[in-house]
Amino acid sequence: MGLMVLAAAGCAQVRPQADYGRAAEQIRRRVPATQVCDPSAAPIPLPVPDSASGLSLNQALQLALLANRDLQASFADIGVARADLVQSGLLKNPMLALSGMLPEGGGRARLTLGIGQDIADLWQIPIRQKIAQAALDDAVLRIVSQAVDLAAAVKQAYHRVQLQREALQIARANIEIAQRSNDAALARFRAGQVGKIDVDLARASLLQARLAVIDIERMIRVSQDELALAVGLDRWPEGAVPLDPAPAVAPAPIAAAAAVEVAMAERTDLVAQKRRVDAAADRVREEWAKVLPSVEISFDMERMEGRAMPGRKIAYDALVASARRGRPTVPEIQSRSDRQRQKRMEIDAMFGPGLMLPLPIFDQNQAQIAKAAIQYEQEVSRYEGLLQRIEKDVRTAVANYQAAAETVQFYQEQLIPHLQSSLDTATASYRAGESSILNVIEAQRTLVASRSDQNRARLELLLAADELERAVGGPLILERAQVAATQATDTRPVDDAASATQPAAAP
Repeated sequence: MGLMVLAAAGCAQVRPQADYGRAAEQIRRRVPATQVCDPSAAPIPLPVPDSASGLSLNQALQLALLANRDLQASFADIGVARADLVQSGLLKNPMLALSGMLPEGGGRARLTLGIGQDIADLWQIPIRQKIAQAALDDAVLRIVSQAVDLAAAVKQAYHRVQLQREALQIARANIEIAQRSNDAALARFRAGQVGKIDVDLARASLLQARLAVIDIERMIRVSQDELALAVGLDRWPEGAVPLDPAPAVAPAPIAAAAAVEVAMAERTDLVAQKRRVDAAADRVREEWAKVLPSVEISFDMERMEGRAMPGRKIAYDALVASARRGRPTVPEIQSRSDRQRQKRMEIDAMFGPGLMLPLPIFDQNQAQIAKAAIQYEQEVSRYEGLLQRIEKDVRTAVANYQAAAETVQFYQEQLIPHLQSSLDTATASYRAGESSILNVIEAQRTLVASRSDQNRARLELLLAADELERAVGGPLILERAQVAATQATDTRPVDDAASATQPAAAP
């Protein structure tokens, strides 16, 4: 029975497939994707975006979760942690001791045999398994957190390409604006109404607009390569790959307090740090269990040596016996029964149990116990610090998101329409000969700069939204938080202000 139990324990195998599935399920709960990298599954053919199929944002997220090299490499941590968990539940192998010693004058050899087993594992294995399970959970949560960060990085790279392509369209529209000013200056110059300086100023503005297009095209190529790296492509496909249009400004309601509450419940790095605190507490108990690091019980057997019987010299013994008695005498010969009786009186072998354990006199593992206690306090401090950082990050992300939304709305509804009207007025006044070309160029420069600033503000809004998603735990987590905030707003009484001023009821 003991051999069967030992054989069953030795058949433990490392199967991390369920852990891969657990990580994938948590990732899908936070990121809008249907498939996640699985090292144990057959490779999935990955779609490569081209000028015909294009690349939507959801496709980019899906491609990143399947093909990003860093995420693929991190999944190996789950397999390593599962192997450590299996190892933590295995007993130490029994020890077999065998020795033999030969007598000097020949004969039967002395044999010693001992089989020992360390039984300290019986109370150390449960603690080791808890620590290894916490490490496995930590590996799963770290990959989920990495996937959320990867989704944020992919969305930010995707949005940069989107807004830079829009910036390119704006820059080309700016060329048309500058071209119209240049044409107006040339027309008035040919009519003799202005001098060469007006033409030169208008020409300089047109050249600067063309230079801006070159710089934006460079930035688009760089951003496309960054997006390709994030989603796991070797390089960005040739040709113009269509992307989703940049989303319109429609900021969803989200309160900082509600976002912080959601982040505290959903951030996987916080859950992982809590597991590290628990594991550190288990390590303290493990070090206490190592005061007796090993207790070995054994079964020993020893077979005694036997010297070989010397050969009989019958003629010599007869001569000696005859000389002693003075007459011919037959020497004494021991009978077989006597020899067997004497043999039974000898101890042939010894059997018995054994026990070996260290005496904790000098080393009581006090140093390692103190070290584990210090590390526990360290993990607790890290957990408390992470709580503070999460709250700060979420509140900062909410503030940046709200400010960016207000800025974009200001550009769209007030500043850009006002500057466009100013440019139209200055151009009409210049064509009528009522103002200088400098007024047109200044109005044009202000509008061009503001339109570029508006594009950057839209990009900042999208990046702020991506950062807010990362801060609360993922895009889908933020959507659920926003839905909850909207429902809370819809169910709030209309006359909140009036009800707040009413006196409280008497107790």
